[in-house]
Amino acid sequence: MIETPPKFKRKVSASSVSERRLSRPDVARTLVSSVRREINNWHSSRQAFRKMYLQDPHGCVPDEFVGNDLLYSIKEKFYWPLNAVREQLEKEFGNEPPLWVYVDPCYDDTTYALLTLGNEHVLFSYGSKPWTFWWKSEAEMGKELRDWYKTSRARYQKFRSLLERPSKG
Repeated sequence: MIETPPKFKRKVSASSVSERRLSRPDVARTLVSSVRREINNWHSSRQAFRKMYLQDPHGCVPDEFVGNDLLYSIKEKFYWPLNAVREQLEKEFGNEPPLWVYVDPCYDDTTYALLTLGNEHVLFSYGSKPWTFWWKSEAEMGKELRDWYKTSRARYQKFRSLLERPSKG
């Protein structure tokens, strides 16, 4: 009887599998869907997502979304995309230590947004003028949010490993 030789399998590291998984379009779709769901629920409109993120707002925020406080509306605009990244990290790693989203809104200059691990470690920072904070398509938005997620995830893992090291002394 002739035996068939075993199939040779290429060894694949966990990190390369993880990188490929993060590069898949479904991560981008998940992030965009999360933003769409939150903004549409917040404004009770199926068009809120498109108007807020996929077309030129002709100002800081589309007029119909400006409430009594323009700075609050700008803060909200920047919050939801970064919150989608935060939620995705929490699904993967849990929420201890907590992840926080901070937004420092500005209507005539750069608005800054941060995703932090606890109060000490910045996982991701972003700055943009509010009137330029929009994308030409969902695919473009998804790619950028996926990049934000990959950056945040890598830093999260780095900080977690530092926090979990036993202290000397």
